[in-house]
Amino acid sequence: MDPQAIDSWNNLGVALMENDQLDEAKTAFEALLKLTPDSPDALFNYAICLTKTAERETSSERKEPILRQALDVYAKVLEIEPKSHKAAYNRGVILHSLNDIDSEIAAYLLAINIKPAYGAALYNLAAAYSLKGDKEKSIQAWEKYVEVARTDAAERPFMENARKELIRLKAQ
Repeated sequence: MDPQAIDSWNNLGVALMENDQLDEAKTAFEALLKLTPDSPDALFNYAICLTKTAERETSSERKEPILRQALDVYAKVLEIEPKSHKAAYNRGVILHSLNDIDSEIAAYLLAINIKPAYGAALYNLAAAYSLKGDKEKSIQAWEKYVEVARTDAAERPFMENARKELIRLKAQ
């Protein structure tokens, strides 16, 4: 198997996806996965492509099966590469859109277990606990998020909202 062919299919899929040519990108990733079915990178990119494809759908009847397929692909990524915090996190995002809060929380907890200072996962975990009505766990997650956001420049823009949520929850 020519490694350059593998790289070429992956690069093509990514380029097509970045140009919003999702059907063509999906075809490229599917060809890549025929060459290397257990490549976590190929699977991860394919799952992103599926998720973007689902986001375009206006009908939940068409959207949901695509999201469930992406969930399955991310699960395979995690089987092959159990330390893929991004795959766990992306599962949480999809599960949120499918209104499966308990599974969403489990996905974010897995992402945080893999990478404890994962700001985006902490933020979404806190929000998921709020949606579920678990005030104490939400407060704990928001506090941990604020702690992480203080030292992570990428998370600072979201820290003000986290602080507001903490004040709101503590006032209840």
